[in-house]
Amino acid sequence: MELKIALFITSFLPLWISIIFVNIWSIIQYIFFKTKGNFNCNLFNLKNFMILFSSQWLEISFSIILLILFLISARYLYCFFYRNKKSINKPVGIIKKVSRAYNLGSDYLLAYILPMIAFNFSSLKDVILFCIIFIILGFLCIRNENIYTNIYLEFLGYQMFFVNINKNITEDNINLKEGILFLSKNDLRLEINQTIEYYEITNYIYINF
Repeated sequence: MELKIALFITSFLPLWISIIFVNIWSIIQYIFFKTKGNFNCNLFNLKNFMILFSSQWLEISFSIILLILFLISARYLYCFFYRNKKSINKPVGIIKKVSRAYNLGSDYLLAYILPMIAFNFSSLKDVILFCIIFIILGFLCIRNENIYTNIYLEFLGYQMFFVNINKNITEDNINLKEGILFLSKNDLRLEINQTIEYYEITNYIYINF
């Protein structure tokens, strides 16, 4: 469960970057425009920071929470990948058919991330509404193993493929799994009929470290 949550949170990396950028922009506008030059930008001065925080507390707090949440999730994935990469008991299978999943990243961006940028993150009402929708979306996606793709992993060099894999180490196709979404740093199109190690995230999402 923790792995699925970490994958879900990190998959929204472009959204977190966008929200933090918007909030930083709002803070900069306050410093340079709303104070009309009367604000000393030395934030290491406690008095100045308290003045800024009292006016922009929502943007500052929400950005810090998002950053911490993402860093915890990314750290969890790093440790999980490291442990499993070093494991000597990973399951193996034989790849029978591969096709590149070219459109999943852009489809995920358009369907899930871009609509959420429309919220006004300087409004407490919109932030609460965003949190409610995001939590419900996360519950449904994780419960139904509906983790389509992870843009963060793509930034780390992982590619996505649709794969038919024989989970036996023989040529017997009794245990053939079709339509698996496979994450790998290697081009699996060059691995057809080859044995490959993997980790099963869900019934239809595997990863090769």
